[in-house]
Amino acid sequence: MWVKEWFLEQEFLKRIRRLDLDTTLRGEGSALIPAPGRHRFWYERRPFWVWFSRTEETKGWTPRRLESLTFRTVGREQWFLKRFVDEIVACHKKKIRLASYLYVYDDGWIRVLGYTPRMLEAVIPKPGEKEHLLEDIRRFRAARKRYCELGVPYHRGYLLYGPPGTGKTSLVSGFAATFGMSVYAINLTEFNDRTLKSAVSDVPAPR
Repeated sequence: MWVKEWFLEQEFLKRIRRLDLDTTLRGEGSALIPAPGRHRFWYERRPFWVWFSRTEETKGWTPRRLESLTFRTVGREQWFLKRFVDEIVACHKKKIRLASYLYVYDDGWIRVLGYTPRMLEAVIPKPGEKEHLLEDIRRFRAARKRYCELGVPYHRGYLLYGPPGTGKTSLVSGFAATFGMSVYAINLTEFNDRTLKSAVSDVPAPR
């Protein structure tokens, strides 16, 4: 998915003849990406070939199919390939800073395509509660350097409780959208200590 996001930023994509319609990128709408098969493009004045393959079988309970991208170019300098990969990673990090997504765990974190975050203005808890949490989150995010200096794990927990329908999930969604963060949801009944630790460890570090 990160490579697909990078493709969308490249001028050579406008010249590729075989395209696929993808609805999993950018959170909304659709995007044209290279179709399965072989493609050629130029990057930093070097020729690149990419082989894109996709299986027909789905994996897990989500309707996703396994995909593979293989790149080839000329030369032996590994620093050039590392710079290429670093640019793809930077493109992804820039993208996720601009949006809030919902992820669920299915042998890895999977983005929920139909998720639309709530606007915090539409969530109305008891007077003062929302403002108190907003200020606390802002202070916490501003103190990241201090946590590192003290060698303290940089995380903070909140326990939201109440009957169903009182806005707990909407409040989390609204805070995530406000601060440009994503939500990672799990069902504890599906985990043991080992798998829960593995899932939490796979969550990207806060930005």
